[in-house]
Parts: sequence; structure tokens; C-alpha cells
Amino acid sequence: MWIDRSDTRKAITRLATRLGTARESDKKNAIHVLRYLVGVPRVMSVRGVCFDEDVLKRAQPGAAHVQADSDWGGDPDRRSTSGVMVWVKASDHKWYMVQCASRKQTAVALSTAEAELISMLCGVCEMRGAALLWRWILAEGDVDSMTVQDEIIGSDSKAGISILRRQGLTRRTKHIELKVFFLQSYCQQPHVKVLKIPTEDMMSDSLTKIMTMPKHHVVKCGLKDLKLPAAGVYMISHVCVAQAMDEGQEASPIVSMMGMKILCTLVMLVVGVL
Repeated sequence: MWIDRSDTRKAITRLATRLGTARESDKKNAIHVLRYLVGVPRVMSVRGVCFDEDVLKRAQPGAAHVQADSDWGGDPDRRSTSGVMVWVKASDHKWYMVQCASRKQTAVALSTAEAELISMLCGVCEMRGAALLWRWILAEGDVDSMTVQDEIIGSDSKAGISILRRQGLTRRTKHIELKVFFLQSYCQQPHVKVLKIPTEDMMSDSLTKIMTMPKHHVVKCGLKDLKLPAAGVYMISHVCVAQAMDEGQEASPIVSMMGMKILCTLVMLVVGVL
């Protein structure tokens, strides 16, 4: 499904906020997205990747890793956008991306640290759900035999990581105390690790802003380029642009299709790897 592509998620999210109040400029932006999809045909694929960080190399099968990032006041209403990507580790000691999300935050963040903390909270929730489901599949449905494995949080925010590793709050962080206390108590568990990731290696960065995804991001985000015949590309382009420019056609809502994606990806991962 093209809507599950991580390189178009931010653009789709931005267009979805204009439903019901779309203008001519939004119509042109939608056509730009369609042209990009035609010109850069890709699909989500179950592809194992390796990371260079030692803590990720030492993790055992069943471990989970999340990278969470955020911009700061990037939308016109000055709300920030959280970008989250989740990987799980299989028995072949490779990481497989099973979830990605680009979500607009519900409140205006007063600092970059606050925006990053909110994105990390979103990432932890996504990672814990995917990790439990993955371990249940590895245990073949036997809950009693499920083992606790590493859960690794990745962020490029020094301020956010510093808040997670300390106890308590300062005067500047009292207004976000519930989120901070939850993350601090979660990070104190022995199987949870916090990892500082350089900005250029932060995979979820492309989910917070509209940008060209680097090649090494494409591979680790589970995207696979397709080679379509010229006639097929022309046909898809003609149909998509013609439908988008049909003035008599009402704009159809752009919805997220992520519901069963994690489960389906994990099942395909078991069939293809184990």
C-alpha cells in the first residue's frame, strides 16, 4: 500500500489536516504527491538490516528498538510533529521495521526538549505494543514462555535523554511532569536502554518534515524501489492526475491503513525467516 510508505507519511499527514477546508493550493500539493508516487515507485518490504551501535548488535532476538524524533513548531499553528519508527530483532539477528508513524502533537511545545519528550512517549507506546506482539509470536502463543528482552529508545536530543536519565523535575519541566515521570520510571527498568543517535542517522527525521529521504534511510526503513515499465508508469500517472484534477469529484478522506499492518508484517517475518 502506498499510504504505508514512510517517505510520504509526513506529506499525507499534512494533506489530511486540510480535509473539509481544502484550497486550490492543497489540490496542487496533492497532485505533487501523486506525481512523486508515480516517479518514485516503492513498496514496503520485509527486509532485515543491521545497525552499527554496539547496544543494538548485542541485543537478543525478541528485542525492540524505536527511534523517535520531532520538529519544533513546524506547522502553521505552531504545533510540532512526532516521527516514530519501530524495529524488532528476529532469530537471524537482523532488525525488521514493523511500524512507522508521523503524528501531529496535540499541544504546542514550549521547547525543543518538550517536543522531543512527547515524540519519545509516542515511540515508547508504539514499541511496547509491537514488542509484546513479536514476543508472543516467537513464543508460539505461549504467554508463560515469553521472555523479557531489551527495549532500546533512540533519540538525537541531548536535552531529552538527559531528562530521561535523571530523577525528578526541574522548574522548567514541571508543566510536563506526567509524561516525564512515566518515561523516567520506564527507563529505570533493567531491560530498557536509552541510545544517543546522531541526527544524520535518525531514521524518523523524514517523518517530521517534508524532505528527500537519504539512500541509507530508504534501506533501513524497509522501502524497496520498483522498476515499472514506461507504459505502466504513464498509465498510472494519467489515471491519478486525471482523477485528482476532476473538479466534479469530491475529495476523498486520506486515512491511515496501519491497523493490522504490524501483525501482518510480523507474521510474514516469521514465515520468511524462522
